[in-house]
Amino acid sequence: MSKTIKELANELGISKQAVSKKLTANFRANHVTTVTTNGRQKLVVDDDGVFELKSQYIEDHNQQQGANHSTANVVDDNTNLVDELKKRISAQENELSQKISKFLLRIPNWRTCRNYLINRNNSN
Repeated sequence: MSKTIKELANELGISKQAVSKKLTANFRANHVTTVTTNGRQKLVVDDDGVFELKSQYIEDHNQQQGANHSTANVVDDNTNLVDELKKRISAQENELSQKISKFLLRIPNWRTCRNYLINRNNSN
């Protein structure tokens, strides 16, 4: 799910300025859009960008902690990343399923078309 800079800062426990410093020109071009709500502009980071920033934060955080960073914390961080990936995959699967369903509804006699394509492929 897309997030604002403020939402990311709150989740990561860092300031909005710290999040903004991570937004390189290349990152902004690929993952950030400006949304205007109630006359105010907000920067919104897309799903891939959120994941990239969280991964980068965890990596930076682990390096800063050095030897003091316990194995349990690393495992927790990695578990959080895995959970985030699972959520993203599930959301993408649902989105794809909905798009396929909508697409199939647009095709009259889609079963006939499917059978025709299967028979055509089998005859080759």
